[in-house]
Amino acid sequence: MRTILLSFDEKWYLALRNGQKIFEHRKRFCDECVRAFIYLGKPRQEIVAEICLDKREKLSDWLTIYKDDIEVCKRINDFMKRNKYVMKVLWVKEIEPISLEMLQEIFPNITAPISFHDLDKKAEVLMWIDANKRYTGYEIENDFSEITSNKICVL
Repeated sequence: MRTILLSFDEKWYLALRNGQKIFEHRKRFCDECVRAFIYLGKPRQEIVAEICLDKREKLSDWLTIYKDDIEVCKRINDFMKRNKYVMKVLWVKEIEPISLEMLQEIFPNITAPISFHDLDKKAEVLMWIDANKRYTGYEIENDFSEITSNKICVL
């Protein structure tokens, strides 16, 4: 499984953390299931969680799946203006924050991700994060057994 450092806005992270946001939408994304460390940009500039994202799906495929629901299709079309893919957020595990500043003291070439960094290509950084992450005990697992239309393209 590929591991990435994924840039996130704090407002979306809060929705992800409380289980409101169960899908992640992106313009470009890996084509397999991924483990991602969530990086919050300014003002925090910290890695705050580890998540698992299922294999990407094309948002355009959802237009076929939900073709009989006009409101959902409107939302999908709106999301397609900014995104191409959607991934299920399988689980979220909060970690004690790891600051970008701390990482840069050890790995001076590491930068904040614009979208995401492939950590598999930065093996030393990935090994350090895995060795030093400390789970807070807060975690959620999302259930996708019944996806209702009010969960599609809302966050």
